[in-house]
Amino acid sequence: LSENGAFLVTKSGDKIAKYFGISKYTLYSYIDSKQQEGK
Repeated sequence: LSENGAFLVTKSGDKIAKYFGISKYTLYSYIDSKQQEGK
C-alpha cells in the first residue's frame, strides 16, 4: 500500500485500518515490521 501511495492522502491510515478492522497502531506496526524485513 505504501509503495502505491496509499498513505499520501490525509487520514488514509485511519481509513485503511478501519477497512481491515484493525487499529491504526497495529497497521503502522505491520508497516514497520515489513520495512525492517526489507533492510
